[in-house]
Amino acid sequence: MFFTFLNKSKISFVDPSLLISYSPPHVMYYFYNSALFISTDFYASLSHMVPEQELFTEAQKNWIDFIGVELNAFSDMRLLSENEYLHTLGPYYYAPTQTRIYFSKAQPSPEESLCAQDLEILGDLQAVTPLDSMLKLLSKKTNKKNNRTREELIQDITLCLTAFKESARINKQLNYFNKFLETRTAVLRDKEFHLPEPDNIPAKPEKIQYLSDIPPKRGFLNFVKAKREPEPPDKSFNQALKIYYIRYREYEKACERYKNVLENWQEIKHSFIALCQKETEETKKNIKQLQEQLRTCNVILQKSPIHQKYQDQKILLAFKEYLETGRACDIPSCMNIFEEESLWNEIKAGQERIENTIYFLQNDNENVRLAQKHIKNLLEEKRFSEMVKA
Repeated sequence: MFFTFLNKSKISFVDPSLLISYSPPHVMYYFYNSALFISTDFYASLSHMVPEQELFTEAQKNWIDFIGVELNAFSDMRLLSENEYLHTLGPYYYAPTQTRIYFSKAQPSPEESLCAQDLEILGDLQAVTPLDSMLKLLSKKTNKKNNRTREELIQDITLCLTAFKESARINKQLNYFNKFLETRTAVLRDKEFHLPEPDNIPAKPEKIQYLSDIPPKRGFLNFVKAKREPEPPDKSFNQALKIYYIRYREYEKACERYKNVLENWQEIKHSFIALCQKETEETKKNIKQLQEQLRTCNVILQKSPIHQKYQDQKILLAFKEYLETGRACDIPSCMNIFEEESLWNEIKAGQERIENTIYFLQNDNENVRLAQKHIKNLLEEKRFSEMVKA
């Protein structure tokens, strides 16, 4: 849900850049009731830091405590990095946000990873900042002066541009909080909310049955088959069975972790739902505050002396330039200059389209002429060779 605001379709891994500034709870906030994968690269970055504990940031210490103490997974991560037969371990359970954590050897792409820059963007979306005090003040004024000076008109346009900028920010944040509210409400509406079971079950290999393993039937041919030498032992099956037992042992550990969480499930579930309710209420307050800010911006735009047709950020910047450079002294002059320039730009663009079309047609005709000449030469060569043979 959150990651659509980062232009990433699906994020399931965490990037080592998060180690420096963002603690695990901050990251888990965006993985409520979902799965999170930690790659061996992340583990390698964390292990490299361990000898330098006195130089740690608070976030780095939290990650070491989180993986080493809370999840008790340092030995498992070491096993994963050293064992060639293991590719994924998990799930491990982080109860406060119901996040299922997996450790994986996969090398995620940047589009699959949550990095520090992504969290910075999400943090900006989540922070509700106060509206510009000047916008609040002017939105309460109702008097309109017909004869405004150039400086006052420039100030009006500047306020309109500020209102546009704030409106864009507010609308984006409203979209973010509405999506957030939707996900948290879905959790609260789920009456059968439960803890997902471990899903990383290894498949047991099946032994190939040779003819020598089948009891012989009566008859001469079957007797001859039964007399032949037995097939050599299936080494590939033995290897597959060994790998299966290694992976199944890790699956049993996951089941033990699952059982340990289930022992206190009702308490964990109650705390999780209470946290969702608290965040839902906070989100509703943020939405209400943002809607009030949006109304203030709309009032500024409605009271502006500039017609709604020209209330566009690009047009307003052009009007401001006309006034600041002295090309115009009032809004009607700005509109006239803008319309003339727009008409001229449209004529110029149309002329360029016509010239491009003529250019491509000329090139196409030239290519056709060259192709025809080449075909004619080939036909003449063939006719000459036939005459020589005759």
